[in-house]
Amino acid sequence: MKKLLTICLMFIGLAGINAQEVPTTPVPLPDGSKIVFKETEYNFNSRPMGTPVSHEFVFKNEGTAPLTLTNVKASCGCTTPSWTKEPIAPGETGKVAAEYNMARAGGFNKSITVTTAGGETVVLYIKGEALSTENQNSVDETKPSIISEPK
Repeated sequence: MKKLLTICLMFIGLAGINAQEVPTTPVPLPDGSKIVFKETEYNFNSRPMGTPVSHEFVFKNEGTAPLTLTNVKASCGCTTPSWTKEPIAPGETGKVAAEYNMARAGGFNKSITVTTAGGETVVLYIKGEALSTENQNSVDETKPSIISEPK
């Protein structure tokens, strides 16, 4: 019994010695593509309810092979994504557009999940506030909302 215990402990010790560290540098994708977005979040600020808003997220293929988006999915039915369907050559850009319908008053924070043929997944976010008809008179669509502090 002692011999069996000793042998087991030796195997455990040897297994620990042979264990290798997991590399911390990113591993290139098998297909050679690499998607990089200029921004992953966009704030619409305050806008009138009932007016759809949209934003285009621009990405670049920083890899060495063509990049193809295989799936672009919004977190809910109130957000409609559209995207560049054809392969993006290395160094070239493409777009993912997100349209939000602003049908309900209040703040929103929605996500769009982008998946590439190489297996990369990037999550994009849109947020803002849809103002009800009572609050629409105070909106200036050309400037972001600024809350001033009391003096």
